[in-house]
Amino acid sequence: MRCWRFRCASSSRSRCYRSRVHASLGGLDGSPRADAAFEQAVLLGNRFGSTIIVAYVRERHGYQTDGAAMLDRARERVLAAGLQVEATELTGEADVELAELAKTADAVLVGRRGVTTKGGALGPR
Repeated sequence: MRCWRFRCASSSRSRCYRSRVHASLGGLDGSPRADAAFEQAVLLGNRFGSTIIVAYVRERHGYQTDGAAMLDRARERVLAAGLQVEATELTGEADVELAELAKTADAVLVGRRGVTTKGGALGPR
């Protein structure tokens, strides 16, 4: 387990804070930002030995990509990194489905805006 040391300004003693990320969620939609967020999830997983949860949400009336192929490539990437992986394909609104799935993760890494999003979903650029 990784330890971060912080020195208190009013004391010469430092404290060790331990942090553990057991599971990281990465949402895929085929966009470059989602791919970059997924790679960060793998790096975080390597640091903590985390399970990576990879999700693709098929929106009912949205832009359709080959979710199964994306999940297969992501699964291979995580396994190549020596980590455990859970891959899931859901149907619905991406933000709602990912928020529900995020309840099982310690960290969530997603792109700011995906291929199906109109405008700046997670804020201005």
